[in-house]
Amino acid sequence: MKNHSDHLVKVSLTHSGSDKVYIEGLVIAPHDTVIWKSTDKGFPDGMRSGDYKLQWRGSDYKVNGETWGIADSQPGNL
Repeated sequence: MKNHSDHLVKVSLTHSGSDKVYIEGLVIAPHDTVIWKSTDKGFPDGMRSGDYKLQWRGSDYKVNGETWGIADSQPGNL
């Protein structure tokens, strides 16, 4: 995830079907990039399939961010 703005942003990621939170209030500094891997963050078997809600918050500031990702059915392959 890349924060292109001049201000801090907070990112959250929630599985829509179960409301399971994978990322809660992850702070990304201005113009910084964060690489987040589910297998590195306490989810060794990966994440649930289905729909997700990714939320960027910039307080009173406009959010300008970019997100990219990959998926694999076998977490050990990543």
